[in-house]
Order: sequence, then C-alpha cells, then structure tokens
Amino acid sequence: MGAIAPAASASTATPTGVFGPCGQTRDVYLSGAEAHWTINCGSGNKVTVNGWVQDTNGTSDAQCAQVYAYFPYSGTTKYSPRACGNGQTVTFALSGTGTSADVYLREIG
Repeated sequence: MGAIAPAASASTATPTGVFGPCGQTRDVYLSGAEAHWTINCGSGNKVTVNGWVQDTNGTSDAQCAQVYAYFPYSGTTKYSPRACGNGQTVTFALSGTGTSADVYLREIG
C-alpha cells in the first residue's frame, strides 16, 4: 500500500512511500527515480531498511533520487546517499529502533 507525503521543500518532488513491518519488500517508482528496499528486523528491537536507489533522469533536471526512513518508535529519520545523474545507483542500509519503518522515495534538487 502506497502513501503520499508532503514535499520537503519547494524544490523537492512529492515523495512516495510505504509504511511497513518487518520482512516487507518494495519496488517504488517516481517519474525520475526508482528504488528497491526490504525492511529487516533483528534482535534488540532493531530495524534496518536495506536497498538501492537510482536516478532515472539525466543531469539536466538538476534532481537526485534519495530514500529516507522514519522510525516511529524512536522518532528518528535516516537518509540514503543521493543518486544523481541518469542511471546512477547507490545502495543503503538505514537502521533505527523498533519493528517498523515509514520509507519514502523522493526526487530532490
């Protein structure tokens, strides 16, 4: 199930996200970005979002692709590195406390 969240700034495209429990895997697409992630839980109330993010537009759009995860149990947000330039892909592992994460893909300038 997808959800729309408010844009982070005027230069940021509206992100799309998935609110997920442990074990959930998703492929998410925007007009200039795509990402794949899995939400993994470990012992000690730890949750990790592992995956990759790719910029699917050329550099002329001046935007990068980025994934971020909000961990409701601790109230923290973690950000992946930005993928900038057509086809650039970066991997990430975002960790927090709890048993779920709200994960978003966005295009950001």
